Amino acid sequence: MTCQRRYISAAFREAKDFLEPNHGICHALGMAYAELLICHVPFRCATHLIRARLGGHIFVEGWLHHEAGVPKALLTRENLLAYRHRWLDALIEEFEK
Repeated sequence: MTCQRRYISAAFREAKDFLEPNHGICHALGMAYAELLICHVPFRCATHLIRARLGGHIFVEGWLHHEAGVPKALLTRENLLAYRHRWLDALIEEFEK
């Protein structure tokens, strides 16, 4: 499955509006897809990319704690939501190059 970078970036842009404290980026992408804001291929490419970058962790909390060494006490809903927004911003910038 091949996807142009601009479509992946657009999918990440749409996902930002669906980020919630208890749900991750893949869920937000799924919500944008359900609302017909992104097409199937960019949705699949973007979710595959997120999963690949999490390196086997299902949620970013696991990656942050086990791979980045962030103490669990800092992994609050608010901090995780802010992190997900920053990560999406970085992904948008990366895929718009």
